[in-house]
Amino acid sequence: MQTYNLGTWLFAPIAVGIIVSASAVVLQRRGEEAQQKMPAYSRHLRLLFWSVVFFYLLAILGGLSYGFMTTDAAQEAGAANLDSGQVIALETIFGPFRNALCEGSATTVASVAGIVFLINVLGILISYVLPGFFLVPGFLLLLYVGWTQGRSLAEWDASTLGSMLGFSWMLALESFSYVLGTVAGMNFSLALLVRSWTGRDTRGAALRAAGCTALKLFGLILAILFIQALSETLYVRQVLLHGGSGIPLMPY
Repeated sequence: MQTYNLGTWLFAPIAVGIIVSASAVVLQRRGEEAQQKMPAYSRHLRLLFWSVVFFYLLAILGGLSYGFMTTDAAQEAGAANLDSGQVIALETIFGPFRNALCEGSATTVASVAGIVFLINVLGILISYVLPGFFLVPGFLLLLYVGWTQGRSLAEWDASTLGSMLGFSWMLALESFSYVLGTVAGMNFSLALLVRSWTGRDTRGAALRAAGCTALKLFGLILAILFIQALSETLYVRQVLLHGGSGIPLMPY
């Protein structure tokens, strides 16, 4: 039976993303003189965003390449993502919904999606926005997450093209929220530490500008995670219909 390895199919798009983000960083640096009409804060924020995207995708590609070269590496990485305690906790939360979700109950789909949404929002705040405020720890954590994601992608196989595309869609949405959360935290910290970062005259004005940006980014994160939670719930239903347990979530 034909299978679709996520790492093989996503290798080229990730490589393209690295080239695009690197080009954006270079153009942003070289085009500073031509962009003088653009506020300094906007230029700095764009540079930060594309730099974080570049290194994050580079970490994913590095983990993916390592996973291809070592037979058991990705499998170990996937197993390390959830320990037994996390599996038990997720089973306790979502286990009672399994049968109703298989039947396609709209109420159950909405309930599960709502729980997934809340868990993911808290996860972004605790694991990415807060560490991002401390700059280096948040940045290194994002790189580590990208590395482990890449290693896992090398091992994951989907049974159908639809399964591969659906899982890739969920992963892309969640990964983008990781980047935005880290950027929000790092941007606020840089506004606090570097007076010229926002182009404001006072530190108070700089913090207000960074806070406004953080709210906008968090609003975007909420919208992304809402779509991701609904997509994940519908995907889990397909996993259950194909005989899987849905915990931990892997392609069917």
